[in-house]
Amino acid sequence: MRRVVSVERFQPTMGCTRLLGSGGFMGYWGIFREGDVGRYMAFYGQASHCFMVRLDNGDKYVLGCNDTDAMVNYIKSQITAPASPSAPSAPSSSIANS
Repeated sequence: MRRVVSVERFQPTMGCTRLLGSGGFMGYWGIFREGDVGRYMAFYGQASHCFMVRLDNGDKYVLGCNDTDAMVNYIKSQITAPASPSAPSAPSSSIANS
């Protein structure tokens, strides 16, 4: 979590270009590019359940889970809170989408 700079809801568009990976068969995974955000790695099932994580080195990851808002809020709480031995547990949302 030390390298995470931001996290936000994100919905990939039909205008994205798949550079490498799967564009729908067994989900979306691989390297994609969109005009407004640039290049990113993606691992998700449904575009409506996505969020983007940006790292300090400029890497971007688009991930999906069933409760996107809870996951985004949890990650935000971890990157804004000082390190603590009694950090809250992660939400029980599944990373895989149906």
